[in-house]
Amino acid sequence: MNATRGYYLKFDLTKASVAAIPDLQDIVKASGAIRACMVLKSHGAWERLPTLPATHLEDPQWVLIKLPAIDGTELWIVPESRQTEVELKVGFDKPSEPLLKIPSKVALSMTYRDPLFRNDVLFDWRAHIICTSLTGATLLSPTGDWTLEQLENLKDLGNFAFED
Repeated sequence: MNATRGYYLKFDLTKASVAAIPDLQDIVKASGAIRACMVLKSHGAWERLPTLPATHLEDPQWVLIKLPAIDGTELWIVPESRQTEVELKVGFDKPSEPLLKIPSKVALSMTYRDPLFRNDVLFDWRAHIICTSLTGATLLSPTGDWTLEQLENLKDLGNFAFED
């Protein structure tokens, strides 16, 4: 595997994170979404995800967008400035209207579910570093690239979004 390749993974929001934002909770219920998640770029696999530093784009607003999936609707949280790029990457003809705007401070304080091990994660965000990934957030792993088996497991679990 190419060590510089980036894989974009779906980190589901925990129930507590969804419940903490009433508008988000209402949209999740009304849309019948199978998941609400943040899509993060990753450069590798790791054992203890919560201690892994993450960088994010200095974006004042993040947005909630709706994407069709094989199993139903998914809701993704992406930086407002990257919404168009993300939607074009996943096959949209044009940008959609965001369902909700979420202040960066709120988006980056949520807890997520690790896409492979399914434990709850609260990232150690490094706000002073500008991230250039498509979705505005990158996990920095010291352990190298994902194995083919791990990538297949992530795909099987429906937690693999796309790759660079």
